[in-house]
Amino acid sequence: MKILLLLLLLVAFSLQAQVKTNGLRLWLRADTLVALDTQQQLVSWKNMADQRDALVPAGSSAIVVTSVNGKPSMLLDGAGYMKAPSVFPVNKDFTLIVVAKVNTTAGANNIVSGDSRAFWLNGSLNPRMLHAGNFSQQAVSTVAMNGLSVVRVRFNAASGVARIAVNNQEGCADPIPLNIDSVIYVGAYLAGNFFNGTISEIIVYENEVQGADLAELDAYLHTRYAIPRVPDPPPPLLVFDELPQGLLVARCNDSLVISGKVNSANVKRVNVVVDTMGVAVVSRSFTNTIVGSAFSAGFVVEQGMHAYNILVTADTGSSVLDTAALRRDVTCGEVIAISGQSNSIFGASGTRVSPWARTYGGNFSQQRSDTVYRASTAEGYGGGPNVGAWGLYLQNRIAEIMKVPTLVINGGVGGTRIEQHLPNTANRLDLSTIYGSWLYRIIQSGSRERIRWLFWYQGESNGDNDDYTNLFDQLRTAWLQDLPNLQNIVVVQIRPGCGPDGHDKIRDMQRRLETRYPDVMVHAAVGLPLHDGCHYGADGYYTLGEQLFTIYQRNELGLQPGRYIPSPTVENISCLDVQCTRVRIVFKRGAELRMTPDMSISGAMRTSRDAFFANGDATMLPTNVVVISDAVDLTFASPVSKVSYIPAKNYSGTGVVYEGPWLITAGGVGALTFHNVDVQPTSVVEDGGIPTDWDANLVVNVTDMRGRVVASSRDDVQHLPSGVYVGRFGNRTVKMVVVQ
Repeated sequence: MKILLLLLLLVAFSLQAQVKTNGLRLWLRADTLVALDTQQQLVSWKNMADQRDALVPAGSSAIVVTSVNGKPSMLLDGAGYMKAPSVFPVNKDFTLIVVAKVNTTAGANNIVSGDSRAFWLNGSLNPRMLHAGNFSQQAVSTVAMNGLSVVRVRFNAASGVARIAVNNQEGCADPIPLNIDSVIYVGAYLAGNFFNGTISEIIVYENEVQGADLAELDAYLHTRYAIPRVPDPPPPLLVFDELPQGLLVARCNDSLVISGKVNSANVKRVNVVVDTMGVAVVSRSFTNTIVGSAFSAGFVVEQGMHAYNILVTADTGSSVLDTAALRRDVTCGEVIAISGQSNSIFGASGTRVSPWARTYGGNFSQQRSDTVYRASTAEGYGGGPNVGAWGLYLQNRIAEIMKVPTLVINGGVGGTRIEQHLPNTANRLDLSTIYGSWLYRIIQSGSRERIRWLFWYQGESNGDNDDYTNLFDQLRTAWLQDLPNLQNIVVVQIRPGCGPDGHDKIRDMQRRLETRYPDVMVHAAVGLPLHDGCHYGADGYYTLGEQLFTIYQRNELGLQPGRYIPSPTVENISCLDVQCTRVRIVFKRGAELRMTPDMSISGAMRTSRDAFFANGDATMLPTNVVVISDAVDLTFASPVSKVSYIPAKNYSGTGVVYEGPWLITAGGVGALTFHNVDVQPTSVVEDGGIPTDWDANLVVNVTDMRGRVVASSRDDVQHLPSGVYVGRFGNRTVKMVVVQ
């Protein structure tokens, strides 16, 4: 039976003075409160912060005490680890300091981690920190460990920034999610992914240690373990109060200011230069400077394709001026909002990036510090500076054709239902919500009052009995509350593809949004090329981007009276015969309609007959389809009372997603799909033909169902083609059906 030897060392008062106790949660040192057995293998390691909570060894190998730099250290061989008390700070600031040495870079090498939090090396000597299991958003130090090292992580919950330093040399200051994990494994992550090396000391605080406390703590650790400490960097020569960011998209004709104070007695002169295309706009020098003296210069960001560069230098009397700040490519332009689900944010590899296309922060970023202007990209499926393929295409076209730079803030997140985009009414800036993350970036970029256009592409994840209209009403109300100058909302009506059942109803509710709200325009996604059953290839997104650009350009420039909406939409449906087996669908905005060609899909020829059905029965297809300019005539084998265009998802009686034919305009824009639209009842004369009991001298005026005059004499009436008309013969008005 093993005999336990308890090594209990009292912590001296002088030592406590060097390690501040305020906020101290965990303090482990390899020579204190350590219990070993007769084989010098670890039995328990107690927390010096309270001398009670103990670490217990686990894993497949033992942990022994060795010596590094003349001090005791725990040796882990890549198979053993320790389970510590679950005292790691959650949803708050913290400081983690570890004195450790890596024996091999093979493996994950987790030093002090948990179940969803990891402080690890990932097969390198560069420490990194992740929270909430988010491996795509880590803080990664550019400074590597070198032998026994003092590695420090300081996390600020308000900004979301984790700062990692090795031997006091700053290696990174990266935004990561909040920590939600109190579990602590020493030498492991999720009770695996072990560490191979030695650990001499671990200290955890529930606050961000800084200033004199940090300096004292550093002095203790570096002195104790004889590890050289990198000196603190010198203070900046200048401290800025106002300094525009690089890639800023300002409001045109706004004044921007560069101002600050001198922070060093070595500064003899401050120089501020602003240029565009190599021509100086501002060139000012401030002399007779002393510490605390202020400097300020400003310039106006003029409308147009101007890129301003800001250079601030400090003259310390040397032959080379010290660059205090350099900000490139400041411009002005418009701000556009985009949101929705995957088709609003999916990229297309190789999409050209215009130098005038910018974004702000990261797509669905949950970090308060993620507030930097960046060039828009369209890679992957969201996150970072991605604005989506059609979003970037839209920005490129606005720059090319309208000569206007743009800032796009895209809140799209794949696989989301519309209700997931609603705000948290108790905290509209809740960064854990899609809406809060999106609105936070809008506000931080100063765009709240500047957004006039919002593009919304969502709906695939909704279906069945969802009340999309009511949910959209809630979302639109939130938009109007938070974006006070929002004028134009473009809703992209989804098309058959992935998602739950009931998309025919969702699409129909989307169709009717433009008649419900004066600021909504609905645009059809049908007919776009390269659909894969859920998303699109590059040409599909580019085609959509071109169509949306046309909407934006024509409405912005007022190229025609009224609001320009290119997608045709059903205006009315009426019978063409007494039995109502023949109906006419009249489209608003439907001039020069045509059906795309018949096509072979999954081994079957699909025709225009597959696009329509009647009476809510997807199997009740027309026997004939004829397109006449802005109308479509359908013939059915039996009477109809309701007509639909495009099935919910699949061709009738199959599991094959509907891919056409489509009803499109001469310009290739698809008509909005509709579901179960009532056929208007038509009252006709008894014989269903042309009246015979009217005086030839009476005034004749016959119009078609769109109100156009088609006959003004008896002879004209006799030669009318088949159809439904309104005839005015003197004081008598009748609806009549002509069957030739």
